[in-house]
Amino acid sequence: MKLVFYAPNFYPMVGGLENVVMDLATELSQLGHSIRVLTLTPAREPDAFSFEVVRKPGFWQTVRHIRWADAFVQFNISLKGILPYLFVQNPLVLTHHNLYPATSLTGRLKWAVSRRATVNMGCSKFIAQHYRNCYTLSNPYNDTVFIGQTNKQRSKELVFLGRLVSDKGVSVLLQSLAKLRQRTDLMPTLTIIGDGPERSLLEKQVHDLGLHQQVQFAGVLQGKTLVEELNQSQILLIPSVYEEPFGIVALEGIACGCFVIGSKAGGLPEAIGPCGVTFPMEDSDALADLLAKALQEPEWVEMYRQQARHHLEQHTRPIVAARFLTIIEEAVWKKKNY
Repeated sequence: MKLVFYAPNFYPMVGGLENVVMDLATELSQLGHSIRVLTLTPAREPDAFSFEVVRKPGFWQTVRHIRWADAFVQFNISLKGILPYLFVQNPLVLTHHNLYPATSLTGRLKWAVSRRATVNMGCSKFIAQHYRNCYTLSNPYNDTVFIGQTNKQRSKELVFLGRLVSDKGVSVLLQSLAKLRQRTDLMPTLTIIGDGPERSLLEKQVHDLGLHQQVQFAGVLQGKTLVEELNQSQILLIPSVYEEPFGIVALEGIACGCFVIGSKAGGLPEAIGPCGVTFPMEDSDALADLLAKALQEPEWVEMYRQQARHHLEQHTRPIVAARFLTIIEEAVWKKKNY
């Protein structure tokens, strides 16, 4: 099958959606399908992928690529990228990894486009329920990179992995650590992996709460270094204060043997599955209680870890890519027969 993926942001940019595009393009191309990724992101070095990458294509060049393909796939709606589609009749497949703001003209236009798609896909049931004619296609994680080391001594208690912005809820996590110490005298270590505009404020909060002996800011870690850090950690925290569309970081932590505690909102509980527990969003008291239980009852934590294998199998690149392809094939059939 010939597929065009339209992804304005792509490698060398790094992020959840960029990784999803990379994983699906890699997996499908290795299965023998012809994949072209159209992106607005410039390259830092020559591309060396198993699929073709077309960077900064012109309008009519994009039209020609779409005409070449059996289906045109957009990862989140780009209005700029949708304009060339008006000149072709190929199936339009849209994957949604967030909800568009209905209060803005741009957002309303994107909702209108979603209603004209041949097929929609949502990255979680939470997202899919908002779109017409929408399948659920969970995000894959890279199971060739994020692997548990069974003989690894987990010498660190807590870890957070994500961009340091207010939505990610690190402030709530720090509040819960302070409450945990007040209530139980427990002082677990916390490694914060990532960077962002809130870092200086979070460092000040650590100082103000007297947590400087417990909390380490590790900065951005990737590849083997990141996997090593996750394998040294017992509990991965995802205290987001907004409705996460999904949460690949949960899968990555679970794959590396972490027990996960995350916010009970959006698609995050689906990503965590039976491999962890959730707490009400922004509730630092509830999070402190769960931390106390997890740190003091290793048998309880182990019960959740035992569920990891079955849960992860549903989110590997081959499984997700196979379902993705099945949905694409249905879209092609639908376009030809209706």
